[in-house]
This record gives sequence, C-alpha cells and structure tokens, in this order.
Amino acid sequence: MENFLRKSKANLSQIESLDSVCIILGNESCDLDSAVCTLIFAYFLEQQKKFASVHLPVLNVAKKEFILKTEVVYFLKRFNISSELLIFRDEICFKSLQENRKLKLVLVDHNILPNSDSFLDLSIVQIVDHHKQEHPFSENIDMLIETVGSCSTLISSLIFESAPEILDAISASLLLGAIVVDVANFSLSAKRATAKDEEIFNKLLKLVPNISKDILYRELQCAKEDVSNLTFEQLCQKDRKIIEIGGIILPV
Repeated sequence: MENFLRKSKANLSQIESLDSVCIILGNESCDLDSAVCTLIFAYFLEQQKKFASVHLPVLNVAKKEFILKTEVVYFLKRFNISSELLIFRDEICFKSLQENRKLKLVLVDHNILPNSDSFLDLSIVQIVDHHKQEHPFSENIDMLIETVGSCSTLISSLIFESAPEILDAISASLLLGAIVVDVANFSLSAKRATAKDEEIFNKLLKLVPNISKDILYRELQCAKEDVSNLTFEQLCQKDRKIIEIGGIILPV
C-alpha cells in the first residue's frame, strides 16, 4: 500500500502529461469507511488497469481539513500511512482533466454528486455504494449499489471475487476497521450489520486473526472522540453544520 501511495503522489506531480486518469473518490464526509474504500479500491483498480493508465485515490476533503477526521488520521498513521502520502481534493483539478478528456471517475461510498460537482457526472464509469440509490441507472456505468452496513464490505467482496491475492494484513486491517465502525461493532440494537457484512468480516479476519473486533472498535471510537490535538478554530470547524434557508447559507 505504501509503495502504491508513493507512486500515486509521483503521478500527481506529472498528471498533465498522462494520457488518462481514473480518480477514485469517496464522499464529502471523508469518514473511515469512505477513506479506506478510496485507498483500497484505487489500489485494486490500479492492479487491474481497468479504466485508465493511472488510478489515483483522492480523499474528498481539503488537505488542511484532514486533521479534523481524527479516527482516519489515527488509523492510517497506525499502519505508517502519513498524510504526506495522500492526495486531497484541493490538490487536483477535476475540471481541467475533464476538459482535456482524460478523466474517468469512480465513486465509492456515495452514488450521487453534490450540485457543485454535477459537471463531473459525465465522467463516472463505476459506482460502489451501500446507501440508497439516487443516481439513475446508466448502461455506461458499472454500478454495485447494495444496502449493507459498510461500503468496505462491498469493496472487499469485489476483491475476494477477482483478486484476493492483493489483500495483505494491512489492507485487511483497514477494511476490518471501517466495517466494525460502520456496523457499530455488530450491535444487535444498532441493526446496521447484514449477513454479508458478517461473512466478509470473518473472511478478512482470517488474514489478521490476532485482531479483536471489540478492542478495534473501542480503539477507533476513542480516536474519533479525541480532539486533544485540535485548536479552538479546528474544533469549531469539526462541529460545524451548514443549513440553507431561502437561499441563505448559514453555518451553525
């Protein structure tokens, strides 16, 4: 994974000279599931060379805002994936790539773009998501939209089907962490997990049998709630919600 991310950063620096680029993009929340799906699925597609000469994982958040995603920062750092190896939304010009007819776009953990990104819809080639389908069906888009607890379950399923050999202890651990958080540690009261989540989780566990799901869940919950390294301004930004009333946009 580290070598792939270093290569991706190198490709970013020469992106204008590339013949084609496929960007794997998670949702704007950039939570653990979205971030992990972006990284792992980009790695998978790059091995397959499925859509373009280069497949780049792009976290759908500005670089300076990444620190607000405390559980993502913590979990990636635990596996020696620093923020310097990542590509962020504000480090790449989607519009330029599209205008030059170089862009292919893969959406993970969401299936419809916000209004500000609607111009990118024509570049979508694949969608993998576990939320309610909002994107209209298209014969030009490879869609896997299934209501399971975690999008990482679907990503893992696709990899197990066609290229299980690319999963190692690190990628499996990242996927396990994303799943266990999304399904609230398979809590019966939360009612988030499906039979498919359990099946895939157990298959991933075989690659890292020393992991305890209970300890992993507690660890990630603590990381999510740990704001000790954030400034006052960052705390305000982390808790900010945006509402729109009558054309007026108001941060709360």
